[in-house]
Amino acid sequence: MGKPKLELILIYMVYCSYRIGDGYSELYNHNLVFITGRICSGKTLACKFIENEFGYIHIPCSLIMLNLLDLAQNENLERRVIQDSGYNLISQKEGNEKFAFEIYKFISNYSDGKVALDGLRSLNTLRPLEAHIQERFTIIHIGNRTKDLFSRYKEKYKNYISYYDFSKMLNHPVELEINKFKPRIDFLVYNCDNLEAFYNIIERLFKNEFK
Repeated sequence: MGKPKLELILIYMVYCSYRIGDGYSELYNHNLVFITGRICSGKTLACKFIENEFGYIHIPCSLIMLNLLDLAQNENLERRVIQDSGYNLISQKEGNEKFAFEIYKFISNYSDGKVALDGLRSLNTLRPLEAHIQERFTIIHIGNRTKDLFSRYKEKYKNYISYYDFSKMLNHPVELEINKFKPRIDFLVYNCDNLEAFYNIIERLFKNEFK
């Protein structure tokens, strides 16, 4: 299969969405959807929305990773610690395979339902995960302007952070892994701080209204 063609689906003044992959018309029939994106991009918002509207089970990858590393009980972990821990895991020999199998075990608990996996960051984790799953899935990437990510981060965590330090966070090696997903993304959705439009495009996407 050749490189997916980028197609414009819909544009708002502050919001736009692109179709990238070829699995579009069957998206709503997929039992497994991966939502990827950078820090504060809206991954969890998207997952909770499709959980409420379409009956998907929301599973955060960060929770699976923290459980695997016995860090889940610590509620006050700094972002840098979480990033370092995640990157150390996937950098280990067979680390991606171990993480992928742990994700697969979580997903298998909901084999009778539909799952939205929130925050998978590494293509090297996806590859062994595919081998375990052995069924089709859809990858939706949430895109953003960096300044919007910065504003959301400050609002969400209520603490001071300079733009310089936030940029360093975005350029952590584990965050840069997200860029490697581009060849595998089925849909790219931009979230530019119009929440109503953001939810509307996701709803229409899952209702297969873009044909």
